[in-house]
Amino acid sequence: MRTKKSSTEAAKVVGQLDCFNDAPCVAVEEQWTVERDGCADLRFVGTRITEQSSWEQSGPRNGRWEVIALYRTHGDNWVCARVQHMAGDRHQVSRDVEACISTGDLVDFLGCSALAKRVYAVAGIECVEWVA
Repeated sequence: MRTKKSSTEAAKVVGQLDCFNDAPCVAVEEQWTVERDGCADLRFVGTRITEQSSWEQSGPRNGRWEVIALYRTHGDNWVCARVQHMAGDRHQVSRDVEACISTGDLVDFLGCSALAKRVYAVAGIECVEWVA
């Protein structure tokens, strides 16, 4: 059964930000452990910025989709987790995780797909090539 939220709870932004009507938003840091294939899992303290999925664009049609989660660490680095799903007789999952020092490293890891650009937009990262 769902209960009605108070006005203070309703004023909170969904996700990892605590916002109240009379105070600015403050990122809530947590300890995260992200699974990686082929090596040790990655553990850090930070904030999840966003999690985006291509399920609605590609999953229902061909059984393949991707989920990207982007985190900002306490040390001001990026952690990006890309999980690729392939449905079928045996659902297969591939996990690729990268710790990035700069936004350039992040763009090198994720590339410029439509899904990656959605992640950049939420994080406030420009993925553009400047021409003089």
